[in-house]
Order: sequence, then C-alpha cells, then structure tokens
Amino acid sequence: ADIAPPRNSALDVSYVGSKVCAACHRKLYDEYIRTPMGRSLVSLPAGKEAGAPPTSARVGGARPDRFYQVERRDGALYQDEIVVDAQGQELHRRSYKLEYVLGSVNGAGYLVKRGDFLVEAPLSYYSRNRTWELSPGYEQNDTGFNRPIEAGCIFCHSGRPQPVANRPGLFQARPFLEESIGCENCHGPGQLHAAGRGK
Repeated sequence: ADIAPPRNSALDVSYVGSKVCAACHRKLYDEYIRTPMGRSLVSLPAGKEAGAPPTSARVGGARPDRFYQVERRDGALYQDEIVVDAQGQELHRRSYKLEYVLGSVNGAGYLVKRGDFLVEAPLSYYSRNRTWELSPGYEQNDTGFNRPIEAGCIFCHSGRPQPVANRPGLFQARPFLEESIGCENCHGPGQLHAAGRGK
C-alpha cells in the first residue's frame, strides 16, 4: 500500500515560528533554547559572544601583509582588516561591525552585513584555546571580508533564513525570520498542527 506523505509537507502549509510552538510546549521550548542548537545564531550585541574576550586581539592573515584585529567600540564588536607594507607601516584599514555570532560549543564564527549581503568574518573565537584565530579555510584562502554566506550552509545553522535565490550571500532586508535553529527545522511547518491543536 502507498504511504501518504505527511500533511505538513504540502506546499501551501506555512511555518509559524517557534514562539507559536512555545505557547503549548513551554517547558520543552525553555529547555531547548538553552541548548547549543537553540543558540546557534544570535544577533550582536544583544546576543552572547561565546566567551569572546572584550579586549582587542590581532591575528596575522594568510598573507604576510595582512592582519585582522578584533575590538569592542561603542558597545559593539568589530573586526578590522589591516594591510601593511614591507616595513610594517599601515597602508589600509577597514572596519566591519560584527552583526551575528554563529555557533556555541567549540567556538564562534561571526557574520558581517555588507548592504544586504552576509559575509563571514575572517576571525573566529575558539573556546577551547580561548583565542581568536583565522576562521576555517582562511589559512589557505584568505578572502578578507568577501566570503559569502551560502544559502546551503546557513540553512543548517539558523532557523528561518531568507536568502535570495541564485545570488550567493544576498539576503532579504530581514535576513532571518528566526535566527537560531527552531522547532520547525526538524518538525516541518507547524501551521496544521498549531491550528488543529488550537481548537
């Protein structure tokens, strides 16, 4: 016999968001949001910084003429890209505000907004060593603040992202309808369940 697909897999069934789920499943929701998945992506500065030190740090890039610096200014966290000449004199500096922190167990990566584009910051904070180091892959391919956040990757690390199709790194003006991984990432759209149980 054929098995019918789940009712919530139909294209016209909507997502409702984890807050709607929490109305009936409060205890489960409150426990979940304290887990690493429940804190997988948060805005800065309102969110946590995964133990990142408030003091500045300076890390050499993959190229000998490039450095990155982390610094707290005006209540926000920034990373600067610094290019120097052969004598170590600064030729160029550009500063980027860190908008989101991604991850929570082994460390944290950071996302920067460039217009409606989201890019990965070159430095990540590694909890085990309690240090800022180059983000994964930057040791070989140091692209500065030009590595786009791909839709296929962010879907696994966030709740309800809104990427623009076929435009790597480009997102809607509101990039996330829900930041951290939420109930519907695993359970699927909750419209039918919420409506049925709500009666």
